[in-house]
Amino acid sequence: MPPPLRTSTVPEKDRFYSELVERCVTVVVDTLGRESIRAILMIGAPARSEVTVVEAPDGYYSLSDIDLVCACRYGTNLESLRGKLAPAMSSLNRELSGACTGVDIAMKSEAQLAEPRPLISAFEMVRSPVVVWGDDRIVSALGDIDIADVPNTESLTLMHNRVTEELLLRPPDDPGERPFLSSLLSLYGTGKLVLDSITAHLFIRNNVPTGFADRVEFFLSDVIRRPESARLKEELGEFLDELPAWAIFKTTGDLGALMARLGGTTEPADVDRLARDMWGRYIRYAEVFWRDILGDVTRTDAMDVSIDRIGRLYQKLESPPRSAFRARGMLQPGRAPEGLFPKLGTYYRARLGSPRVLAYLTAAVTYLSFSDSLEWSQIAGIIHRYCPFKLPKGYASMGIDEQRAVLIERLRLFHHSVLLGRKGK
Repeated sequence: MPPPLRTSTVPEKDRFYSELVERCVTVVVDTLGRESIRAILMIGAPARSEVTVVEAPDGYYSLSDIDLVCACRYGTNLESLRGKLAPAMSSLNRELSGACTGVDIAMKSEAQLAEPRPLISAFEMVRSPVVVWGDDRIVSALGDIDIADVPNTESLTLMHNRVTEELLLRPPDDPGERPFLSSLLSLYGTGKLVLDSITAHLFIRNNVPTGFADRVEFFLSDVIRRPESARLKEELGEFLDELPAWAIFKTTGDLGALMARLGGTTEPADVDRLARDMWGRYIRYAEVFWRDILGDVTRTDAMDVSIDRIGRLYQKLESPPRSAFRARGMLQPGRAPEGLFPKLGTYYRARLGSPRVLAYLTAAVTYLSFSDSLEWSQIAGIIHRYCPFKLPKGYASMGIDEQRAVLIERLRLFHHSVLLGRKGK
């Protein structure tokens, strides 16, 4: 049995989340066998005692994913174990759908854990893991990552992932009543975007405090006051006072502080109204960070680049040989669902960037198209030129809302199958 987890300031939430983790650990161990696993680690915000467990109509619900890393013993076949575990995880995700947003299990060899790659996810993993099953000594075997070695492209990828998730959680246009949990998921998606935008920016500056509350405090009390942050401070001025309330919500699941700061009660109707309002309002906030980080990665001033020229900046993200290599990898049998990418079109666009890079571009400009500051014609031009997805016949003659819906559905498939690897979910 995993040790009791400290995931919030509320004991009942601790027990609820601990029981979810225990169920996941049991499935992993029973599926793979004890002889194949040295330890199972919990990583991410819950490992830092920051979990967003909220009270839903049917009881507690975890808006936070359950992120686990399975440390496999030397000599085990990782691909074989992944294939063995995949159907069990798909089944578990379905079983837990009424209790949490999802379960992600990464399979790592002891050698990989001893020499982790300089990625944001790996950096977050090695500095605050919690052993929930197996040999506690695995923590001392984890390799270190120098934050200065984490490439700035990782910050841009983090921004892209959050923008994609935000698109998939967009509130419906119908103002009618919707399930309270749907409102909470939309609000949570905006909260992740708010806080991880700051995280992405801090990684570029090579100084990222461990917890979200500390990151917000450092950003507000130090980073934003520096002379080099003057433009950032100007662009983000209307949002700055709200950031601590988002941190409280994300790390405790407490809606009170957020509602008190933004106005309203914790009643379902008020939460839904807030979720809808904040989804649209924070597009501008995300665009500021996205342009700031894109400019840093491409070594340009992207703040004032017109949207129809943004695609040219993305061309700088990969060399032509790397783009072709990535395109080939994405098109291999089983790598992406049938019909997600048109083969010839994808290779054609690989001269500019890989399908992954172009999907990120498509997600970003589609998200920005919901802002009042952009004309759809500008977005449509970028999509026509760069979009890597297979589009239905008659797409060009569709209305704006129909075109957006098509792209969001394509991005949903891309997100779950390629980014999250949840084909069987």
